[in-house]
Amino acid sequence: MKKLLPLFILSLLLLPAAGSAVSIYSNVAVTSGTVNPGNITGAPDGSATTFASTSGWAEPGFPQTSSGDVVMQYTADSTDFYSMTVWFMNGGSIEHTALVAFLGTSPTGTETISNINGVTFDRIRIMPDEPLFGVDSVWIDIAADEPVDSTPADATPVDLPDEPDAVDDDPVVINETIEETSHSETSTRHSTYPVLVKLESDGDPSTQYDTAVYAIDDQGKRRPFSGESTYFSWFEDFDEVVELSPSAMAAYSLGATMPMHHGTWLVKIQSVNDVYAVERGGVLRRIPDEATAELFYGADWADRVRDISPTDWPRYTLGDDLSSSAHPDEFVVRDDNLVVWHVRDGVRRQVPETDLAVHGIQSAHIVSYNAFETFTDAADNLLESYSTGAIYAGTDDFDWYNF
Repeated sequence: MKKLLPLFILSLLLLPAAGSAVSIYSNVAVTSGTVNPGNITGAPDGSATTFASTSGWAEPGFPQTSSGDVVMQYTADSTDFYSMTVWFMNGGSIEHTALVAFLGTSPTGTETISNINGVTFDRIRIMPDEPLFGVDSVWIDIAADEPVDSTPADATPVDLPDEPDAVDDDPVVINETIEETSHSETSTRHSTYPVLVKLESDGDPSTQYDTAVYAIDDQGKRRPFSGESTYFSWFEDFDEVVELSPSAMAAYSLGATMPMHHGTWLVKIQSVNDVYAVERGGVLRRIPDEATAELFYGADWADRVRDISPTDWPRYTLGDDLSSSAHPDEFVVRDDNLVVWHVRDGVRRQVPETDLAVHGIQSAHIVSYNAFETFTDAADNLLESYSTGAIYAGTDDFDWYNF
């Protein structure tokens, strides 16, 4: 993945005079049984997503929540009566169901979908009846004083910080003082976020025994990290590390060293050229050649590689080699429509952009398949070949912290 990521506008905004409403258009589209699903995103442009049958559906999402009405620009073949079922959704939760009938205007027209209960939503799902129609764009209106993303489309790329590549056989350490507290009392992270602990500081900067950080697993064992690359594949910072007294720390017996997080960095052992993707449980899948690595991870795939210590190698398990016909499990990708997908067992499930941090997914770990990169079409086509599962909600047990 490139270290330089352009800042994208996730939606096209119309910015009218102060005091009036702002129209925020759908910025993602998850669909089933449709043609040209990406055409539903952005402002009305005459290009529509069309339904192939009444069993198809389209789910446009927005970069923020709303409690107002929704407006849809449609395309229709005739001035006929059309109808559809619409779910107002917040994450994976259905907050309201609307049954909408309208007299079509050929070849295009607009229809307002009333949010009569004023529920809060960040996406809708459209399920058509006969006759079928197309959806050009979907948008919501918000008050002008609400925050909107007005970043210009040609914004200067920003540098993402490089993570350290060096292997460190000592446990990862921190030097800041952290008050003893439970992460569940202060954190907005997912409920499966593990407890991170270290010994309380003795106040002596010359000692190191009180700086090692451990993750407590579901067996009550404290698991050390062999280096910074491994730690930062799991956690983005040290904000939720809890300080324990020596007696409290002693209550947790020492467990196995933490592996590199699945679905994040690629790994190799020093002095050996073979590169591996990491799946849950520390299972390694060898990438057989550079072409496969570039197909999945792009021309800069080597930037994702981290060395692991030879002393850690026996703690991993070798699985089957990867092939170009299937992504490794736990693969996380942002597609052409800027939708983030998680691939597991041949099923792709959307992770809402607003829930990435809740689940622990860091932006640096997401592979981008989009028009600004140089991936081949084969990568996108392979992703689209997987069956689509239910969208992950913030309350789902995503297993991202499965050790």
